[in-house]
Amino acid sequence: MGKGKGGCETTAMTAMGDPASGAAEAELEQLGKPKRSKARRRPLSAEQRKAKQLEVQARVDEMEQHIQHAVDNPELIEEWMKDLSSGNLWRYSFGNLCLARSQAKGRDMQITRLAGYGKWSEQGYQVKKGERSLQVLAPKTYIRKDKKTGQPLLDKDGNPLRGRYFGSVGVFDISQTEPILDEDGQPTNKDLLSTPESEQAVSELKQIAEEQGIQVFLGGVDDASLEEQAALNIALAARPTASGFFTDLGGKEGDSRPVILTRPGLGSADEARVLAHELAHALMHNDRTGYKDHDDRVRKEAEAESAAYVLASQYGLQTEEQAFYVAQWVGSLDKQLRPQLIEEGLSGAALEAGLRDKKSKVVRDALGNIQTAVRTVMERAEEIRA
Repeated sequence: MGKGKGGCETTAMTAMGDPASGAAEAELEQLGKPKRSKARRRPLSAEQRKAKQLEVQARVDEMEQHIQHAVDNPELIEEWMKDLSSGNLWRYSFGNLCLARSQAKGRDMQITRLAGYGKWSEQGYQVKKGERSLQVLAPKTYIRKDKKTGQPLLDKDGNPLRGRYFGSVGVFDISQTEPILDEDGQPTNKDLLSTPESEQAVSELKQIAEEQGIQVFLGGVDDASLEEQAALNIALAARPTASGFFTDLGGKEGDSRPVILTRPGLGSADEARVLAHELAHALMHNDRTGYKDHDDRVRKEAEAESAAYVLASQYGLQTEEQAFYVAQWVGSLDKQLRPQLIEEGLSGAALEAGLRDKKSKVVRDALGNIQTAVRTVMERAEEIRA
């Protein structure tokens, strides 16, 4: 286990269940920064550092237990999907939501929207006096120094080398806050409860897709070259019951031309749902991204439908049955993975242990892919609205 300044690195990364490069740094990047004192903090003693390491490791262990419990009980993943659909909880990994939810339950709280002290202040909210934060894990960085000289270590370009560790960070639910009033006694808080209309959902999702280099044709092929029209018409004809699809017209290796098309005649709500699903495919399941790590069609559909469920929920367009898709897929993994391990020569206790490990890795990777795709879309959507 790699450790840093009062924290834990490798084990925490694994427990957060997020394999995508850079995703861990995004975890709580905007919401979880604690309010820091302007006064210079005294260095921690060896005993204090050890106590902090044990505290963080205890949370890592708890997070690990939550994740493994969900692997064994897929219905718990449905709860995570519904959590991600509420407020801004899509920012948080499965493990961190489990940590926050378990602490909130002990205080008879229901979490819907979390943020750090400073972020609430930026949005016009004041944490109520006496409220205790919910502790989650977040990555932090520090400048690495030479043990002998105490001077910063530099890379080949002369920039300080940074290390990373995981530590506890306090966040608060919106129920623990109250609006900040201006000098006239008027609230200054931002409206965080309004839900965009379905037309806005279509517009935002289309813009986000195009910014990702994905060409979008809403309501059929329009304004495309003859070559593209022919290829897309063939693809549409091959999917007579589909409301839309994602494909890559590149053909040649390295020549990526990702395209999303929706069928003519859809209302804006259905078009937004279809666009969310196909955008999730485009972000996770093509050569342009780092998430094409498997060729399991059922898993791809589970990942895309799960991400679409969260995205649609943010626009008030979710359908209840979508939340069950990923849980059904996780429940089918034993039947899918067991024959593969038997072919590898495993049997008895070794087979069961191998099955548990492989299933756990597959589920963790899928949860990380889903959350990263959702975060990519929703962070940009918030920027567009701002």
